[in-house]
Amino acid sequence: MVAPIGFLGMPLILSFAYRLLGSAGLNFFVPLLALLTLIPLWKSLPQKWPRAVKLMTLIVWMSFPSVILYTNRGAFPQMTQLCLMIWVWYLIAHANIEFRISYFAGRFQSGEIARIMAGFLSGFALMIRPIEAIWIIPVIILAFTLNSLSEIRNTKYEIRSILLFLIPLLLILLVGAKLGSETYGHWFVSGYQIRPEVAVALNEEVLVASTESNAVSFISVLPFGFHPKNIWWNFKNYIIWFFLPWMSLLLGSLAILYKEKFWKSRSLWPVIALAWTVLILTVFYGNGIYQDHVRLNEISIGNSFIRYILPISVVFSISAGFIFSRLWSRWSLKIFALCLAVGLTTFGLWTAIHRDDEGIAAIEQELIAYQSAREAAAKNFPKEGIILSDRSDKIFFPAHLAVSPMPDFDKITDLFVTGIKLRVYLPTQDEKGLAVWQENGFNLRPIFTTGNQTLYDVY
Repeated sequence: MVAPIGFLGMPLILSFAYRLLGSAGLNFFVPLLALLTLIPLWKSLPQKWPRAVKLMTLIVWMSFPSVILYTNRGAFPQMTQLCLMIWVWYLIAHANIEFRISYFAGRFQSGEIARIMAGFLSGFALMIRPIEAIWIIPVIILAFTLNSLSEIRNTKYEIRSILLFLIPLLLILLVGAKLGSETYGHWFVSGYQIRPEVAVALNEEVLVASTESNAVSFISVLPFGFHPKNIWWNFKNYIIWFFLPWMSLLLGSLAILYKEKFWKSRSLWPVIALAWTVLILTVFYGNGIYQDHVRLNEISIGNSFIRYILPISVVFSISAGFIFSRLWSRWSLKIFALCLAVGLTTFGLWTAIHRDDEGIAAIEQELIAYQSAREAAAKNFPKEGIILSDRSDKIFFPAHLAVSPMPDFDKITDLFVTGIKLRVYLPTQDEKGLAVWQENGFNLRPIFTTGNQTLYDVY
């Protein structure tokens, strides 16, 4: 597995799944976790909602485009992190209210287990991407606040339950810090704080590379400064227009909450938790414009901003639930609620699978092409050679040593004179493209072609 530099939590979690179930554990861990997360999500929905409304709400969440996409792309950490936090919210804000009442009936053990579990899961959620503490910690605090509003109060119990939560949380974070220290040589750094410095030495026969990781301060990795125009661009194009059907229901649910004067009830705290999460993620990650697509400023399901704001799926789904609940209260409108749920589900599936060229259907074809290229390279190219490309690290590694992005011609020359076998994986070149390589002293001979990409021998 290729681990994202500095983020060790997800590789650690997936390593447990791999040891238990092998490759099946890697493939099915996130889908299974998402299915299990339906349990706490169901139990965290308003108790007054009918079972049919809760079921429709869960279906809307399961069919939300980014939920579908990143349940299938399990190596990305955001879906796992979101599922863990849904469990944490339930274990703190809801499960322990029941357990606390049971404690006064003489069954305190259940409450202890719930807090300990919440602590462990929170630790793993923070280890996966520590920068997400900007929303994770406030959500945990609000969950404790909601839990403390039960009618039964006991100061000693509150203190002990918080300690039972903090001890496993800190234990997991200490393990993460230790792993980071052993891996990168620095304590309490993660993610983009890691700055690799690569020194390459060339001699007559081989290429020798040594890598040392330096750490930079936390402040220096805060993304992109503060750019209100970028925030508005992302908010307008993704949250409003790309998710327009769900956004429309969100506005309707806000009207319902206002009419019900939610600020006078327990609903205040979950509303604040959801609102803060969406607001801080939008502002924090919205400062950047993510050019993930080959076309400039292309709005697509695969954009990094959509992945970073994955918790918005819960907000949109619960908003839909409020609309369903209001419609379900009248017999004449139940069929409309069902049609609305079916429409949202269908639109979500279509968006995730077929709406653009970064949907699941297009990616499946791309992965098939990658596999074909990988197999062809294995048959036609020695493992000790190097493949140069803007995408080769994603296609050929670790079967072949891959360099990405494509180096300039001077660096290619330095590699070539060592005698190492070189290949380049490029969009199929026309006569003009081949002439550019010849002008720089290289000839390209095609070895195989997959789609619009060709692997060339460099000589």
